[in-house]
Amino acid sequence: AAIGTVLDKTMEVMSRTESKQSANHMYGMSVVEQLEQSTDILKKVDEHLPLLGSIPEMILMDQEQDMMKEVAVTVPDVGLQKALNEAFLSLVRSQYWEQIDKGYFVPGTHTADRLLSSISNALHNPETLHDLAFVEKAMGLKPMLEKRTNAFTMLPPQSRLSKCMNFLMKRTPVWTQNKIKAVHTLAQLSNRSIGDKNDEKTTIVTRLVKSNSFHVGMMIVIIVNTVIILLEDDSQMSSIGWLVADILFTTIFVTEFFMKLWVMRLSYFYDGWNSMDFMCVLLAILGLQFRLFVMFELMDSEVAPSEADVLRLNRIFRIMRLMRASELIRIFRVFRAQYMHKTVSPTLAKSLDVIETMKAFAVAHIQSHRAFFRYFGEEGTFCSLEEIRVLLDSRTSVNLALARAAHEASKLDKEPLIGLNVLWESSRVT
Repeated sequence: AAIGTVLDKTMEVMSRTESKQSANHMYGMSVVEQLEQSTDILKKVDEHLPLLGSIPEMILMDQEQDMMKEVAVTVPDVGLQKALNEAFLSLVRSQYWEQIDKGYFVPGTHTADRLLSSISNALHNPETLHDLAFVEKAMGLKPMLEKRTNAFTMLPPQSRLSKCMNFLMKRTPVWTQNKIKAVHTLAQLSNRSIGDKNDEKTTIVTRLVKSNSFHVGMMIVIIVNTVIILLEDDSQMSSIGWLVADILFTTIFVTEFFMKLWVMRLSYFYDGWNSMDFMCVLLAILGLQFRLFVMFELMDSEVAPSEADVLRLNRIFRIMRLMRASELIRIFRVFRAQYMHKTVSPTLAKSLDVIETMKAFAVAHIQSHRAFFRYFGEEGTFCSLEEIRVLLDSRTSVNLALARAAHEASKLDKEPLIGLNVLWESSRVT
């Protein structure tokens, strides 16, 4: 009885609150209004868009205006909307990984990490596509549009209470559930989501691995290890001192591998340099194991190699261990990128960072439109208004991202920026 009384009072208060709202309030209008507002913002800087270089065109739906009107007056199915948002965000993340594979991002910058982290944060509460808000927050930028309304806040107060009580939620059709699960599974398998990093859960190990001190320390260790390998000869293979040094360096490299693996998870193996480091660690362990077997005569006499074979294998392991010295090239590139970033003015560096990030964001979303439309679209349209709402919400984010990038581009000299875009495009083609 007490619970019933509380619920009745709550419903009464919410009814009063809703009655105070304007009579022509339409629950889905916020999505359409936000798209129109973002379009107006983009038109103000439309003349500067060519400075950004080539941007894919956004796809258009058949009878788009009629669909937008229907979206504006229809209360969304929150459960279906969240599932579709999750699927779309997973597609966007797969586009980021494709950009990483094609070398779209400058080494030594945090653009890729920032974009991937925005997806991880947005997936924690996928009631709307608010990944752009996390990108802006990470870059210290003020949002160009007021707080975006999600599908849950579009519902009237009674529906919100009923949603919490699981009374008035509509059930998603089985075929739609299977379709969403399928695209979400495929996107998860292709986007290496396990390795994404979350800025809000930065740990000591994460900060250490990303620090310059860590890179400098590993560079010194690699140089010293390379010198020792070059100085060592076959006659010193059984020396205790060289064995201790070998164990020490192998332990350091194994520790580095596990630290990076703990931070990056499975995405560690999708970088060519990291894969090579992993192979070097395996070779170092195998070489150390072989050395211990030979020194302490742990092998069976019947399978023990001859002295010539031992020397030959030892030389092979030494040559392979020298492969780690190539990691100095990557570390040098990182430091060079950071140095070049510091040599330019802070304003120019900030503007270029914003342009690169927002352009990558917009391209990833537009490419995801195509993938989303190919999977869910039928005969130039979608089967549900929730699918259309995903596309409209994403368009709003694209408009805002391009508007910010164009605004930053307007602050720079046109000729150097156009030349830089040509250089970027040519390097990506190469």
